[in-house]
Amino acid sequence: MSLYPHLSQPGERLCNNPDGSVCPTYPCIHVACHDPDWLEDLEELAADQESNKMAWDLYKSMYGKFRSTGPKDKLSAEKWDFFRPKVERCRRIRDKWDQINQDFVAHAEYTRAQYMEEQEKRLRRNIPSLL
Repeated sequence: MSLYPHLSQPGERLCNNPDGSVCPTYPCIHVACHDPDWLEDLEELAADQESNKMAWDLYKSMYGKFRSTGPKDKLSAEKWDFFRPKVERCRRIRDKWDQINQDFVAHAEYTRAQYMEEQEKRLRRNIPSLL
């Protein structure tokens, strides 16, 4: 079973294989970032948007510009035990956001280069006398 049961579903994938298939593993080369925290956050967002939003709200209240433990203090110990690892994941994502963003940029550049290469191949097949 995949670590990312929602994201790895064929309908959720953005694989652009020529035959229309999805890659056999996830994450694959078509995923912009392979950071495990980022992927786990996306998986949670797909599975449980409310918990994901709450985790980010707690993170912002505890680590944001205007820090406050108010929202955390309103949670039961059991609820905080549930959200603590999620809030820590949010913190790790923010701490490495520059690298995650660089992954997005590199993936976009790679995707553009692949698209241009495919377009050039199509042109050569369709109009060989012009090239």
